Amino acid sequence: MMKNRQLPHLVFWLSLIGFFTSTSKAQNSKATSNATQKQVDVYATGTSYDNATKQYFAAYWKNGQEIRLTDGQGFAEATFIAVVGNDVYAAGHINEKPVYWKNGQLVQLASPNSRRGEALSMAIVGSDIYVVGWETDKYKSPDERISEKDVPKYWKNGQPTVLPTKRYENGLQQEGGFAGFITIIDNDLYIIGGNYFYRPSYWKNGQKVETINNGLSRVTTITKQAGQLYAVGTQNNYAAYWKNGQTTVLTNQLSFAKYIVTTGNDVYVAGVYDKDKDGYAAGAEGDAGIYWKNGVQIELSGTNNYYQPTSMVANGNDIYVTAYDRRITGRLWKNGQEVILPNFDAFDNITQVIVVERAGNNLVKAIKTTPLAEKNQVIEKTQPYVAPPPSAKEKTDQFLAENKKKSGVITTASGLQYQVIREGTGAKPLSTDRVKLHYRATSINGTELKSIDINLIPKNSNPGWAEGLILMRVGSKYKFFVPSKLTFNGPISETLTREDPIILEVEVLGIEN
Repeated sequence: MMKNRQLPHLVFWLSLIGFFTSTSKAQNSKATSNATQKQVDVYATGTSYDNATKQYFAAYWKNGQEIRLTDGQGFAEATFIAVVGNDVYAAGHINEKPVYWKNGQLVQLASPNSRRGEALSMAIVGSDIYVVGWETDKYKSPDERISEKDVPKYWKNGQPTVLPTKRYENGLQQEGGFAGFITIIDNDLYIIGGNYFYRPSYWKNGQKVETINNGLSRVTTITKQAGQLYAVGTQNNYAAYWKNGQTTVLTNQLSFAKYIVTTGNDVYVAGVYDKDKDGYAAGAEGDAGIYWKNGVQIELSGTNNYYQPTSMVANGNDIYVTAYDRRITGRLWKNGQEVILPNFDAFDNITQVIVVERAGNNLVKAIKTTPLAEKNQVIEKTQPYVAPPPSAKEKTDQFLAENKKKSGVITTASGLQYQVIREGTGAKPLSTDRVKLHYRATSINGTELKSIDINLIPKNSNPGWAEGLILMRVGSKYKFFVPSKLTFNGPISETLTREDPIILEVEVLGIEN
């Protein structure tokens, strides 16, 4: 269902991009009537929030006019937009189910047995429609347990294909993955995605590829522009790009690159760097969104919270970048300065911006992040690699990383974190003792899950309990932050996922030998 909500200040949008409809000048009225007109449209896509109804809508904006793709019944988001001729395509999700729209008509992609998923990018080649994203899938782990993980997929004309991933690597269980970018270059199908350890990977014609030659890894974009083949990613954990086999490193700071655009002789690359120098550049608090112009760094203003670019476009000498912050709220920058759009609600979210130029012969040139197929279509355009919302694993890792920096928090070798609220004077229990205790369990957002007196034997309990209890004396009260890997029975509440940590306030009341 499509609805329009006209944003005022249309001139603002047009002047923002720096484009105006232009008409060739002539010295007489006859010449003017034959002049070729150029029409330029600015599209942005994302989520619209209606403050009156408290509803969210998947939407896109054309020259400031909001066009809603959903009716507000449930949460929905449009993550990608493409214009082919007179057709407008958008991809996204409704209530965590992957979908796309063609001219406002909804196409469902969800598999019958999948609980959730998302469409993140598209490629339209002739009559074929490719969509990439992810869905949940079931698999059997080495200990024969049936588990459910997010897996990268692509759909061709609605038919799904699961992209191969490694379930276990170096003895560690991997946390699934996603596919967020697709392009076709010289008849080869490239899909880029990754897992939730910030390890991007890509597939060429359905086969997983670990790295491009000359040391470029964590590849996030592959593109062909002006006849030159580019890829962007990292070399030895530094942002870099690759052009026709030659790798250029952009910085000596911990960082990674995501997008590349070229205009004339200038090369622009957008990415993230370790601004606070804490040893991480994975889109966490303290990291900053940036772009480089011919290797010179330009930081996105106000990026204490904004850190993860989601698209990039060049228009002449102007560079536009969209990025999301730690609340997954998308915003827009022009030449490094954040642009506040008129009547833009705090809960609105921009995931991508494109510019579509139509000449008098109706050929379309869409300027985007990276090029799609350059054959069998009437446009030259780019496709962005759109980062998905953070998974439960990402949120957990971020929470624990920030929590360990707090005063009084101690982290053990296993990853268990704890604070001493009150130190008792009694004996410490052995792992074989029966311990009488009271505990209160909460989620990381403060929701109480359980509060109870129990008796348990540490060695017969999960690893978090087994390690934590023998640290405490009778009369002590500690607060434990228990990662999911230290709870072998999974979460204690259906409101949590298997990845969520649990916060426990534990008071040891006594010991029974």
